[in-house]
Amino acid sequence: MTVREVEQLEWEMAEGNFSRLLSFSMLVQLMKDNNPVLYGKYLKKLKLTANERNILTRLIIGTILTYKYNMEIPRDAHIYMSGIICKVFPDEQPHIYYSPASKGKCPGGKLYNAYHNQRRKYKDVGGDSGGVLRN
Repeated sequence: MTVREVEQLEWEMAEGNFSRLLSFSMLVQLMKDNNPVLYGKYLKKLKLTANERNILTRLIIGTILTYKYNMEIPRDAHIYMSGIICKVFPDEQPHIYYSPASKGKCPGGKLYNAYHNQRRKYKDVGGDSGGVLRN
């Protein structure tokens, strides 16, 4: 993505439109291109293991953060992406991927954790590119 495309994506997310962040077809293509095991599970409609859920969320978040490593992904986007995962893998439960904060509990879930862990890694690396990773 170009810097302008990243800015457009961020603007759309601020407006509540997350369709360019992740869609059903984008997730299927992402798995097809990067992880044949996950793609095979999708084709055969098989359940994911806990490890495969971790791999899937790291793949999704890693791809998004390659556009801009310090991109803010709002709570509603996590909810949206959880729904997309559950459409691709109907046996999955959204709360596995994102659980919003509630009284006395912090937000959590595999997407949320992958997002914060990956951002921490990028933050440790630093850089002066304004958050946009350049190829």
